[in-house]
Amino acid sequence: LPNIQKYSYMMPDAHQGYGMSVGGVAAFPVEDGIISPGMTGFDINCLTGDAEVLSHEGYNIKIKDLERDFQKKNVAVMALEKKDITDAGLLLFMKKKDDVFEVTTKAGDKIKASVDHPFLTRRGMISLKNLKEIDEIAMYPFKGVAYEAPDEIMIVEEKEIEKAIEELGIEVNKEIIIKELKKRELFPLKATSPKLPVLLKLLGFITGDGSASCSRKNVSINFYAEPKNLEIIKQDIERVGYCGSNIYARERDHKINTNYGKVEFHFKETSISTRTKSFAILMKAIGLPFRNKTKQYFRVPKYMFLLPLWLKRVYIAAYF
Repeated sequence: LPNIQKYSYMMPDAHQGYGMSVGGVAAFPVEDGIISPGMTGFDINCLTGDAEVLSHEGYNIKIKDLERDFQKKNVAVMALEKKDITDAGLLLFMKKKDDVFEVTTKAGDKIKASVDHPFLTRRGMISLKNLKEIDEIAMYPFKGVAYEAPDEIMIVEEKEIEKAIEELGIEVNKEIIIKELKKRELFPLKATSPKLPVLLKLLGFITGDGSASCSRKNVSINFYAEPKNLEIIKQDIERVGYCGSNIYARERDHKINTNYGKVEFHFKETSISTRTKSFAILMKAIGLPFRNKTKQYFRVPKYMFLLPLWLKRVYIAAYF
């Protein structure tokens, strides 16, 4: 490579790349710098295009169907250091022609892959060609539901915001609220909006295990869950452009009169809240019941019945 200082040094994990090794280190003069594809590597361990991957939103999609807009999608991945499922964005879509082999488990699952594709086993990550019949392959049990592109359905526009403000009785400037929502790419809100799945998840959870209250001056949306789940909820609130509070804990003593006598128990309640008016108004507009849920009539929002199954699943899963 032009201006390389002596040599490229190969590190222990080095392997073939374009122009120099991946896992290589080289020095170049600061004055001249370097812009070169020569230090780009490749490491493609293939699954076939028909292989299904799981998204963060709980739908599955074939790899070949990701090619057109993969940068807009997130997929669920196993974070080995945490031993937990997390989501990750996609940076590249790469293809190659290669021989394909099929692995069949005793449970009947079949996976088609190239010989260098790694599988998680009790021995660690093992490539297909080095798998043994006695190896157990890690399988994630939830496959999700098939992806289907939503129709261009309008869910929230100006009239829904006006109605939500009126029903809540909050003193706000409608134009400022809409400006706040537009800044976060939440208005107008359509079935195709990238942030709708997260909003539906939050809507389902609050409807089930949350509460929403308001006065003329203030709003409060509260989430009650175990601390681990509250951290996930905080991440989802951030994904739509808002902030959740720190986790709040308090000891509660309960006494409930039932047909079978008085029930008494002690409980440590943990929760987070968000008090942003534009978020509360948007949640009201998409169907969140405010104030005492047990003393009012409300339904699943009508637009929900027009959405594809995977979006319905997001709402229902969070609700339950």
